[in-house]
Amino acid sequence: MVILQLSESRGTWNGEFYVSFGYGKERHWNDALKYGYISAGHGQWYSDTLNMLDIGDRVWVKIPQTGFVGVGKVTGEISRAENYKFTKYDNKTLLELGTDGDCSNFENLDDDDAEYLIPVEWIKQCR
Repeated sequence: MVILQLSESRGTWNGEFYVSFGYGKERHWNDALKYGYISAGHGQWYSDTLNMLDIGDRVWVKIPQTGFVGVGKVTGEISRAENYKFTKYDNKTLLELGTDGDCSNFENLDDDDAEYLIPVEWIKQCR
């Protein structure tokens, strides 16, 4: 995941973020859309960028070679993916929910390789 601060041409930063959502076997956009989150991992460089986000920040999400797929507002703090409890879904984790991605690979990784997520309330999304 790469997060960039969006700014006007040679102007002041507008306070919004651009997120590149890596899409593959483990990380699936349908899951992020359904359960309300963005995620990053499998390398500290990717997951550390999530620490730039605060509750209330607006994020524009783009899947490489697909385009922009959604915009949302951050609603919570960063958490290891296997530990995050989705309150709207009986406090279940991704491993306990039905997902299109293979979340079993998120378990038992060291902190550098772990998958992290931040909850997001989607304002607008497309598939």
